[in-house]
Amino acid sequence: MPHRAPDTRLLTTLLTSTSTLQKALNQFHQSHLSHITCLTAYASSSSPPTSSVLLASSSLLSRCIEDGLVVKLDAALEAWTKALSTLKDVEKEVGRMGRDREILIGRVIKASQKMTGSGGKRDSTLGSAAGSASSSSLGTPPLTPTGLNGRLNQSQIELQACEAALIQKENELSTLRTTAVRV
Repeated sequence: MPHRAPDTRLLTTLLTSTSTLQKALNQFHQSHLSHITCLTAYASSSSPPTSSVLLASSSLLSRCIEDGLVVKLDAALEAWTKALSTLKDVEKEVGRMGRDREILIGRVIKASQKMTGSGGKRDSTLGSAAGSASSSSLGTPPLTPTGLNGRLNQSQIELQACEAALIQKENELSTLRTTAVRV
């Protein structure tokens, strides 16, 4: 699975658009009675071909309101908005985890470069410094290949844990996307 940070700008735009649609739907629901009354009055004053089409439209709108379709649509939009908000939060989290992964990759690279770049130098100086009293009296242990290896191992363990968590979160994101589409 490719690790790319999701761009939440399109999702944010979709959430804004959905919110605008919900507001318009609520306004429609509040003003539907006056609109249906006006439409019926206009249809009554129109000539027969136009009046029958307008009356049918008025009747259809009335049935939609009576059947609660506007309320159902509003509830569906509310659920959709909630699903999209959750999706956006998880996408941001995946993005943060991807950035953490890049930092950990940098640490592994640095630790491995220190191992390979300084391994030969350390080996030649360790033999001469091992018996000297000055190196052991400093209080800090000299950097040894074992210490560098420990840093590399620790960095690799952290990277593997981050990779596992990232894969899990990407799978969760994929599931949430599927669920959001089905809502």
